[in-house]
Amino acid sequence: MKNLNILKKLLILIIIGLYSNSSSAQCTSKFKYSVVNLTAAFTDLSYTSSGTITDYYWDFGDGDTASAQSPSHTYSTTGTYVVTFAIYTTTGCTDTLRDTISIQSMTYVSSTAFQASTSLVSPGSSKQAIVGVKVITSATGAAINIDKLTFNTAGTNFASTNITNAKVWYTGNSSKFATTTQYGSTIASPTGQMDFNSSQSLLNNANYFWLTYDIQSGANTGDSVDAKVVSMKVAGTTYTPTVTTPNGSRIIGDYCTPSSYSNSSSLYYL
Repeated sequence: MKNLNILKKLLILIIIGLYSNSSSAQCTSKFKYSVVNLTAAFTDLSYTSSGTITDYYWDFGDGDTASAQSPSHTYSTTGTYVVTFAIYTTTGCTDTLRDTISIQSMTYVSSTAFQASTSLVSPGSSKQAIVGVKVITSATGAAINIDKLTFNTAGTNFASTNITNAKVWYTGNSSKFATTTQYGSTIASPTGQMDFNSSQSLLNNANYFWLTYDIQSGANTGDSVDAKVVSMKVAGTTYTPTVTTPNGSRIIGDYCTPSSYSNSSSLYYL
Protein backbone atom coordinates (compact mmCIF):
# COMPACT_ATOMS: atom_id res chain seq x y z
CA MET A 1 0.00 0.00 0.00
CA LYS A 2 2.85 2.37 0.83
CA ASN A 3 4.50 1.73 -2.54
CA LEU A 4 1.15 2.26 -4.28
CA ASN A 5 0.69 5.62 -2.56
CA ILE A 6 4.23 6.61 -3.51
CA LEU A 7 3.59 5.72 -7.13
CA LYS A 8 0.31 7.68 -7.16
CA LYS A 9 2.05 10.71 -5.62
CA LEU A 10 4.92 10.53 -8.06
CA LEU A 11 2.55 10.15 -11.01
CA ILE A 12 0.94 13.44 -10.01
CA LEU A 13 4.35 15.01 -9.56
CA ILE A 14 5.42 13.78 -12.99
CA ILE A 15 2.44 15.44 -14.61
CA ILE A 16 3.11 18.65 -12.72
CA GLY A 17 6.83 18.39 -13.37
CA LEU A 18 6.38 18.02 -17.11
CA TYR A 19 4.89 21.52 -17.17
CA SER A 20 6.44 23.29 -14.20
CA ASN A 21 10.11 22.25 -14.02
CA SER A 22 12.46 25.09 -14.73
CA SER A 23 16.17 25.75 -14.79
CA SER A 24 15.92 26.96 -11.19
CA ALA A 25 14.87 23.56 -9.90
CA GLN A 26 16.68 22.44 -6.74
CA CYS A 27 16.80 18.84 -7.88
CA THR A 28 17.68 17.15 -11.16
CA SER A 29 16.72 13.66 -12.27
CA LYS A 30 19.35 11.90 -14.34
CA PHE A 31 20.24 8.33 -15.22
CA LYS A 32 22.41 6.15 -17.41
CA TYR A 33 21.77 2.64 -18.63
CA SER A 34 23.44 -0.39 -20.18
CA VAL A 35 21.89 -3.25 -22.10
CA VAL A 36 22.73 -6.95 -22.11
CA ASN A 37 20.43 -9.03 -24.29
CA LEU A 38 16.93 -7.75 -23.48
CA THR A 39 17.77 -6.46 -20.00
CA ALA A 40 18.46 -2.79 -19.34
CA ALA A 41 20.27 -1.86 -16.12
CA PHE A 42 19.44 1.68 -15.02
CA THR A 43 21.72 3.69 -12.72
CA ASP A 44 20.43 6.75 -10.88
CA LEU A 45 22.65 9.84 -11.27
CA SER A 46 20.20 12.37 -9.81
CA TYR A 47 21.26 15.14 -7.45
CA THR A 48 19.70 17.85 -5.30
CA SER A 49 20.95 21.08 -3.75
CA SER A 50 18.39 21.04 -0.97
CA GLY A 51 17.17 18.16 1.16
CA THR A 52 17.57 14.53 0.12
CA ILE A 53 15.91 12.36 -2.49
CA THR A 54 13.35 10.07 -0.88
CA ASP A 55 11.30 8.59 -3.71
CA TYR A 56 11.95 7.34 -7.23
CA TYR A 57 9.56 6.44 -10.01
CA TRP A 58 10.37 4.65 -13.25
CA ASP A 59 8.10 4.02 -16.22
CA PHE A 60 9.97 1.74 -18.64
CA GLY A 61 7.78 2.56 -21.61
CA ASP A 62 6.32 -0.93 -22.00
CA GLY A 63 3.67 -0.74 -19.27
CA ASP A 64 5.96 -1.77 -16.38
CA THR A 65 7.05 0.55 -13.55
CA ALA A 66 9.38 0.46 -10.55
CA SER A 67 10.20 2.52 -7.47
CA ALA A 68 13.76 1.31 -6.81
CA GLN A 69 16.63 3.77 -7.07
CA SER A 70 18.57 1.87 -9.73
CA PRO A 71 16.46 -0.96 -11.15
CA SER A 72 16.99 -3.46 -13.94
CA HIS A 73 14.24 -4.27 -16.38
CA THR A 74 13.88 -7.03 -18.95
CA TYR A 75 11.93 -6.17 -22.07
CA SER A 76 9.94 -8.81 -23.90
CA THR A 77 11.14 -7.76 -27.33
CA THR A 78 13.55 -5.46 -29.10
CA GLY A 79 12.48 -1.93 -29.96
CA THR A 80 12.63 1.71 -28.92
CA TYR A 81 11.14 2.72 -25.58
CA VAL A 82 10.51 6.07 -23.89
CA VAL A 83 11.61 5.80 -20.25
CA THR A 84 10.23 8.26 -17.70
CA PHE A 85 12.18 8.82 -14.48
CA ALA A 86 11.01 11.05 -11.62
CA ILE A 87 12.46 11.91 -8.22
CA TYR A 88 10.99 13.54 -5.10
CA THR A 89 12.93 15.19 -2.26
CA THR A 90 12.29 16.01 1.39
CA THR A 91 11.91 19.70 0.46
CA GLY A 92 9.13 18.96 -2.02
CA CYS A 93 11.23 19.29 -5.16
CA THR A 94 10.39 16.99 -8.01
CA ASP A 95 12.01 16.57 -11.38
CA THR A 96 11.12 14.33 -14.31
CA LEU A 97 13.28 13.10 -17.15
CA ARG A 98 12.06 11.35 -20.29
CA ASP A 99 14.61 9.62 -22.48
CA THR A 100 14.42 7.20 -25.39
CA ILE A 101 16.38 3.97 -25.12
CA SER A 102 17.01 1.35 -27.77
CA ILE A 103 16.84 -2.39 -27.14
CA GLN A 104 18.31 -3.98 -30.26
CA SER A 105 19.53 -7.40 -31.30
CA MET A 106 23.24 -8.11 -31.37
CA THR A 107 24.84 -8.30 -34.79
CA TYR A 108 27.27 -10.72 -36.41
CA VAL A 109 30.70 -9.09 -36.74
CA SER A 110 33.11 -11.72 -38.05
CA SER A 111 34.32 -15.31 -37.74
CA THR A 112 37.50 -17.26 -38.29
CA ALA A 113 38.79 -20.81 -38.03
CA PHE A 114 41.90 -21.74 -36.07
CA GLN A 115 43.93 -24.90 -35.53
CA ALA A 116 42.88 -26.30 -32.17
CA SER A 117 46.06 -28.35 -31.74
CA THR A 118 48.91 -29.83 -33.79
CA SER A 119 49.94 -32.50 -31.28
CA LEU A 120 49.94 -36.21 -32.14
CA VAL A 121 46.76 -38.23 -31.68
CA SER A 122 46.71 -41.88 -30.69
CA PRO A 123 44.67 -44.61 -32.38
CA GLY A 124 41.64 -45.36 -30.23
CA SER A 125 41.55 -41.91 -28.59
CA SER A 126 38.32 -39.90 -28.46
CA LYS A 127 37.13 -36.30 -28.64
CA GLN A 128 40.34 -35.00 -30.17
CA ALA A 129 40.10 -31.26 -30.93
CA ILE A 130 40.80 -30.67 -34.62
CA VAL A 131 39.77 -27.11 -35.51
CA GLY A 132 38.08 -24.30 -33.64
CA VAL A 133 35.74 -21.56 -34.80
CA LYS A 134 35.67 -18.09 -33.27
CA VAL A 135 32.46 -16.15 -33.91
CA ILE A 136 32.42 -12.47 -32.97
CA THR A 137 29.18 -10.62 -32.26
CA SER A 138 28.53 -7.04 -31.21
CA ALA A 139 29.30 -6.04 -27.62
CA THR A 140 25.67 -5.19 -26.90
CA GLY A 141 22.25 -6.32 -28.04
CA ALA A 142 19.77 -9.12 -27.54
CA ALA A 143 20.97 -12.61 -28.38
CA ILE A 144 20.81 -14.01 -31.89
CA ASN A 145 21.15 -17.68 -32.80
CA ILE A 146 23.58 -19.70 -34.82
CA ASP A 147 21.57 -22.40 -36.55
CA LYS A 148 24.12 -24.28 -38.62
CA LEU A 149 27.85 -24.99 -38.81
CA THR A 150 29.27 -26.72 -41.86
CA PHE A 151 32.68 -28.42 -41.94
CA ASN A 152 34.53 -30.63 -44.38
CA THR A 153 36.99 -33.42 -43.61
CA ALA A 154 39.48 -31.80 -46.04
CA GLY A 155 43.06 -32.53 -44.97
CA THR A 156 42.17 -35.87 -43.41
CA ASN A 157 43.78 -38.91 -45.01
CA PHE A 158 41.39 -41.85 -45.50
CA ALA A 159 38.61 -40.43 -43.35
CA SER A 160 36.56 -43.63 -43.41
CA THR A 161 39.53 -45.57 -42.02
CA ASN A 162 40.96 -43.06 -39.56
CA ILE A 163 38.14 -41.10 -37.93
CA THR A 164 34.66 -41.53 -36.53
CA ASN A 165 32.11 -39.67 -34.39
CA ALA A 166 32.61 -36.07 -35.46
CA LYS A 167 31.19 -33.70 -32.84
CA VAL A 168 31.02 -29.95 -32.28
CA TRP A 169 31.28 -28.37 -28.83
CA TYR A 170 30.35 -24.88 -27.67
CA THR A 171 32.29 -23.14 -24.89
CA GLY A 172 30.57 -19.74 -24.93
CA ASN A 173 32.97 -16.85 -24.30
CA SER A 174 35.65 -19.23 -23.04
CA SER A 175 38.61 -19.85 -25.34
CA LYS A 176 39.43 -23.02 -23.42
CA PHE A 177 38.51 -26.28 -25.13
CA ALA A 178 35.96 -28.35 -23.21
CA THR A 179 33.49 -31.12 -24.00
CA THR A 180 30.64 -29.94 -21.82
CA THR A 181 28.07 -28.53 -24.25
CA GLN A 182 27.62 -30.39 -27.53
CA TYR A 183 26.30 -28.46 -30.52
CA GLY A 184 24.23 -30.45 -32.99
CA SER A 185 24.27 -34.20 -33.40
CA THR A 186 27.16 -36.63 -33.69
CA ILE A 187 28.15 -37.61 -37.24
CA ALA A 188 29.16 -41.24 -36.83
CA SER A 189 30.95 -41.69 -40.15
CA PRO A 190 32.37 -38.34 -41.19
CA THR A 191 33.60 -38.01 -44.75
CA GLY A 192 33.37 -34.94 -46.94
CA GLN A 193 30.85 -32.28 -45.89
CA MET A 194 29.54 -32.32 -42.33
CA ASP A 195 26.46 -30.26 -41.40
CA PHE A 196 25.75 -29.60 -37.74
CA ASN A 197 22.27 -28.16 -37.20
CA SER A 198 21.15 -26.71 -33.89
CA SER A 199 19.83 -23.41 -32.57
CA GLN A 200 22.36 -21.97 -30.13
CA SER A 201 22.02 -18.48 -28.62
CA LEU A 202 25.22 -16.52 -29.01
CA LEU A 203 26.79 -14.34 -26.35
CA ASN A 204 28.05 -10.83 -26.87
CA ASN A 205 31.63 -10.60 -28.18
CA ALA A 206 33.58 -13.84 -28.77
CA ASN A 207 31.95 -17.29 -29.05
CA TYR A 208 33.96 -20.50 -29.47
CA PHE A 209 33.08 -23.78 -31.21
CA TRP A 210 35.31 -26.86 -31.51
CA LEU A 211 35.22 -29.80 -33.93
CA THR A 212 36.43 -33.13 -32.54
CA TYR A 213 37.00 -36.58 -33.98
CA ASP A 214 37.36 -39.98 -32.40
CA ILE A 215 40.42 -41.73 -33.84
CA GLN A 216 39.70 -45.28 -34.89
CA SER A 217 41.67 -48.02 -33.16
CA GLY A 218 42.95 -49.24 -36.54
CA ALA A 219 43.91 -45.77 -37.78
CA ASN A 220 47.00 -45.51 -39.98
CA THR A 221 50.08 -44.24 -38.20
CA GLY A 222 51.49 -41.17 -39.92
CA ASP A 223 48.24 -40.09 -41.55
CA SER A 224 46.90 -36.61 -40.83
CA VAL A 225 43.49 -35.60 -39.51
CA ASP A 226 42.18 -32.13 -40.23
CA ALA A 227 39.10 -30.16 -41.28
CA LYS A 228 37.89 -27.10 -43.14
CA VAL A 229 35.26 -24.72 -41.81
CA VAL A 230 32.95 -24.13 -44.76
CA SER A 231 30.24 -21.80 -43.45
CA MET A 232 27.79 -20.94 -40.70
CA LYS A 233 24.23 -19.65 -40.55
CA VAL A 234 23.70 -16.85 -38.04
CA ALA A 235 20.35 -15.06 -37.62
CA GLY A 236 19.18 -16.42 -40.96
CA THR A 237 22.24 -15.33 -42.96
CA THR A 238 25.01 -17.63 -44.19
CA TYR A 239 28.59 -16.46 -43.58
CA THR A 240 31.99 -17.77 -44.62
CA PRO A 241 34.78 -17.36 -42.03
CA THR A 242 37.71 -15.12 -42.91
CA VAL A 243 39.99 -18.13 -42.48
CA THR A 244 38.51 -21.50 -43.42
CA THR A 245 41.59 -23.75 -43.53
CA PRO A 246 44.06 -22.75 -40.80
CA ASN A 247 47.64 -23.94 -41.10
CA GLY A 248 48.61 -27.22 -39.47
CA SER A 249 47.00 -30.59 -38.81
CA ARG A 250 47.20 -33.46 -36.33
CA ILE A 251 49.19 -36.59 -37.08
CA ILE A 252 48.23 -40.06 -35.94
CA GLY A 253 50.97 -41.46 -33.69
CA ASP A 254 51.55 -45.03 -32.58
CA TYR A 255 52.64 -44.30 -29.03
CA CYS A 256 50.85 -43.14 -25.91
CA THR A 257 50.06 -39.44 -26.21
CA PRO A 258 50.67 -37.33 -23.07
CA SER A 259 47.50 -36.49 -21.15
CA SER A 260 47.79 -32.84 -22.15
CA TYR A 261 46.73 -33.93 -25.63
CA SER A 262 43.60 -35.75 -24.52
CA ASN A 263 40.03 -34.46 -24.48
CA SER A 264 40.77 -32.83 -21.10
CA SER A 265 43.49 -30.78 -22.75
CA SER A 266 43.93 -27.16 -21.70
CA LEU A 267 43.66 -25.83 -25.24
CA TYR A 268 43.16 -22.12 -25.67
CA TYR A 269 42.67 -19.72 -28.54
CA LEU A 270 43.28 -16.03 -27.83
